[in-house]
Amino acid sequence: MKSPDNNTEAPRRRRGRPSSLNRKRVIATALSLIEKKPDHDITMSEVANELGIVTMGIYKHVRNKEDLLAGMAEQVFSELDLSIDANRSLDERFLQWAGKYRDFFVARPYANQLIAWHNSLSVDFMNWCGDLVAMLHEYRVAKRDLARTLAWLVRQLHAYVMLEQGTPSNHVGDQSKLVEGFDITSLSKDKQRLLKPLLPQLAKHSNDDFYRFHIEATLKMLKQSAGNGEAGTR
Repeated sequence: MKSPDNNTEAPRRRRGRPSSLNRKRVIATALSLIEKKPDHDITMSEVANELGIVTMGIYKHVRNKEDLLAGMAEQVFSELDLSIDANRSLDERFLQWAGKYRDFFVARPYANQLIAWHNSLSVDFMNWCGDLVAMLHEYRVAKRDLARTLAWLVRQLHAYVMLEQGTPSNHVGDQSKLVEGFDITSLSKDKQRLLKPLLPQLAKHSNDDFYRFHIEATLKMLKQSAGNGEAGTR
């Protein structure tokens, strides 16, 4: 944990009577900052400056930075709805759960760093894992393999989300520009022969298409590792 910031910079708003300040507003302000700079490790002094108060004023509402991060995580993950339709098949429920997971994190790049705060897993994250483990039981994953299968699935989902967050846009047109901008003549004749027929196909795919390819392959590997390729159809 960082010690209280010794930032002597005057806060931005000093005029008039100070507006009411509470924990909820401090957390909302911190979230607004991290939304603008998802990869930035915000400081208590930055939050105080945004609020127009001295840094020590924040500690009346949050105990320390870990407490602030915990409040931010609680607020952010309260917005995540991973409810699934119990009337769907197992495969459909898994895909629905994974799709909601992906959509939430792609829309909130800053949520990744809030999963674990103060070196502890959040309660929300463990609840999601519990839902996922319940489905792994339905897929008949062996008990000895449950832990590593759970870890593998979560990493698969997050690896894809982080990859998608790093792409310039979700629009097919941008994907097409990337492909069209590549000079294939810089490759050897053999590589040109192999890749040239594929470029038009790559150009037309959107991030939604790539996610579908990824999650379908992930589900196939899950069922194969469980040794029960027909489980999802029951």
